[in-house]
This record gives sequence, structure tokens and C-alpha cells, in this order.
Amino acid sequence: MGLAVRPDRIAVGARAQIWFLNSAPDLARRVEPAGRHDDCFLTRSSHFTGEIQARELSWGSTDSLSPGGREMGADRRSGSI
Repeated sequence: MGLAVRPDRIAVGARAQIWFLNSAPDLARRVEPAGRHDDCFLTRSSHFTGEIQARELSWGSTDSLSPGGREMGADRRSGSI
């Protein structure tokens, strides 16, 4: 499996699909034991890709790919999903 993480979302690559989970911090307060969790990630979508056996994933930046886009900074990630 591959994993790509941002503060507000996670992508998990498996044998034949990629799962996308979004942050839901408002729900974290409801998870038992209450008050112990600061975030909760929920599956929002998945893409069936076929046999890719994803092992490495990273988030891409459309700003860095567009003409006149900003330079990549230390807090920005490069790559693609």
C-alpha cells in the first residue's frame, strides 16, 4: 500500500484502487472516549484503477504546473495522484 497525507486529507493506494479520506474534526469530538481525538478521517471516494499495486503516492500541486505558477516552497508537496 501507498499513503499520501495532507492535514485535511489522506489517500491510500491499494492493489486495484485508491481510497480518498477527508478530515472531519467536528466528528472527532464524538468518538469515544470523548475529547481524546483531535481529528477523524472519513472515506469520501475511491477510484478503481486496475492492477497498479500502488506503493508510493504523493499529492500534486496545480500551481506549480501552470504557466506563471508559484515556485514550490518548503511547505508545498510535489508529485501527483
